[in-house]
Amino acid sequence: MTRPDPPLALSEVPSITLANQIGLTWNEGSDNGGSPVIDYVVSYKAQEALDYFTEQNVVETSLTLVGLS
Repeated sequence: MTRPDPPLALSEVPSITLANQIGLTWNEGSDNGGSPVIDYVVSYKAQEALDYFTEQNVVETSLTLVGLS
């Protein structure tokens, strides 16, 4: 088994994105490394921030991040 390829085509979902939230969607990578991908980890940060926030155990190929400023 090898490490799976990273997800492809990260996109914003305009119908979900508002002033304090963003909808994201992506496609599975080309190669799953020999085993199905069961979850994703999504990291994000404010432009000026030093630390990242992390959403773990994301089982779908989409996510809505809320509470943003």
